[in-house]
Formats: sequence, structure tokens, C-alpha cells
Amino acid sequence: MEITEARALLDSRGVKGGEITKTTGSFGKEIFLVDDSLVLRVSAAPPDGELAKFDRVRDLPGVPRALDSGSWKSGTRAGAATLYWVLVSLVPGEELFDTLDALDRDARERVALGMSGFLDRLHGIRGETYDIGHYVPVIGSFPGSWKAGHLAYRDWLLKELGGLSLDAPGRGIVARCGDWIDAHADCLEYEGGPCLLHNDFHPKNVIVREGAFSGVIDWECSQWGERDFELVHFVHWALAPVGTEMKAGPELPLHRIAAALLAAQFRSSPVPRAAERLRTYLLEHDLFQIVLSKGARKDIYYPRLARWLDGESDRFLADWGVLPDSNGGMQ
Repeated sequence: MEITEARALLDSRGVKGGEITKTTGSFGKEIFLVDDSLVLRVSAAPPDGELAKFDRVRDLPGVPRALDSGSWKSGTRAGAATLYWVLVSLVPGEELFDTLDALDRDARERVALGMSGFLDRLHGIRGETYDIGHYVPVIGSFPGSWKAGHLAYRDWLLKELGGLSLDAPGRGIVARCGDWIDAHADCLEYEGGPCLLHNDFHPKNVIVREGAFSGVIDWECSQWGERDFELVHFVHWALAPVGTEMKAGPELPLHRIAAALLAAQFRSSPVPRAAERLRTYLLEHDLFQIVLSKGARKDIYYPRLARWLDGESDRFLADWGVLPDSNGGMQ
């Protein structure tokens, strides 16, 4: 859809937008920003699942609201293809990732505490079964335990990776990851029960305004899981943002925000063996990325997996001093 069609669509719904800009969203969606107050999301597939996800969080502050939806015959595509659209409100502010350097230490703490409070409310929405997977439910509505679900996820990952033409180092590190997950699977026995997760909670989906937390965008990946699984994407961004090497110690702004977020989350809901669980989730994350990339970008994923296996994430968490101790308190 082009901007002229987007404007015609909005006009037909009584929305008199001024400035409209176009960008590309996740999962092939076309995104139109309207006057910095509305977002028009356009896709080739019906948005039923997307609307259901908006509806699940309708009572939370700081989330986009689905205002209208429908279909549109696109005259710019062959055969006047039917497109589907959803009009949502815009969460005011800027992406946290783009404001890191402008936030002082107090503002970083405020943002972290705001994020943690938001997650507490989000995770108060309870489900009945677990969805297992990063970004999408690789195993949806799993009928068993969190541990059993992740063992099944490991088996799925290893099967998918076994079907790729990985080189010898790749096959070796994949086998080491599978062995580590299996050996430490008991760390996943603790369960708080299925709760609603954003499931892509990272600094480009967190919105800040005037040095404070404003809200969270991009809910396509939301699913049901254990609440500590929510932290994996933020930790991953803090430790291994795309295009950079890991850096030791909590000296970067994002490290400090992640430290405060983790500390607040573990205070509100201590999780036994949290470091092992997070390492499991990080290993799964990058194994899944290799599956998605069909074995490409080994220059990124192999070194990350090696660092997780070497305990790099555990050392970061220990440096931050936010791990729950054996009595459920903080170290």
C-alpha cells in the first residue's frame, strides 16, 4: 500500500490525517505513522490474532489501543489484492534504545522501575497452558510443564538444526548447547504458572518520554509463559546488541538499566536458579536464530553461543549483583 492509498483509507473512516510517513514493520507488515498520534498497520493476512492480542492488554496503561480495523482492495497490487488493516493509537515518546545516552543515572533508574512495574501488571494476566518458543510459539498451548516444554523445544531445535548444512564447528557447538540444556533442565522445574508475556521486550520496543517509562509497543509476539522468560530479550540486547562485541562489566547505560530491571523483577518475584534459566533461554534464542537464518551469519551466532556456554551471562548477572540467593533474597 502506498501513502496515497493509506490516506484514502483513512479518509473513508473519517480520519483526517495530516502528515503520513511509511515504514516497514515486523512479519512483513507495512506501517504508516499518522500525525505522530496514530499507527495504521497493513498486512496481507487477516488480523484476527493481532486483534486478540491487543484485546488481552486493553486494560493496561502504556499500550497501543486497537481503534478500528477492516479490509481494503489495493489498486496498487496485481489483481487488486485484498489487504487488511488495523488502526491503533500511538504510545507517545521515543524508543529507549535511541535515548540511552541522554538519560542520566536517576532517569535510567526511573525507567527501569517503570518497566518492572509494567511487567508486574502484565504478568498478572494469567493463562492456562504454556506457549514455548522465542518470538513465536514453536509449540503452542503445550499441555505439560515448563521444563517438559523446553525439553521438547530443545528436541525441535536440534532436529531443525540437524537438517541444515552446518560446518563442523557449527555442529559441534550445537551439540554442546543441546547437552548443556539437557544437563541443566532441572533448573526449569520451578513454575509460577502461565502468565502473559510481551515476548519481545527489548529497548526498541520500550517507549520513554521526558526521562520516564511511557509504554511498550509491538505486541505481535505476545504469548503465555514463565515470567522470567520475559527478561531474555532485554538481557540479550544488553550483552550482545547486533553488530557489537560483548563488553565486560556493567559500564554501559543499557547494562545499568538492565541491572535495575532485573533487580526489581527478582525482588517482586524471586526465581530459583535464575542464572541457569537465563542461560538456557539465551542458548535457545541463538539456536533459534540459526534456524531462522538457515545456518547463515555464523560469525554472529557461533561466538554468542560460545560465550553463553562459557558462562558469560552468569558473570554479567553476578557483576550486577541481582541474582536471587538460595533463600529467595538478593545476593
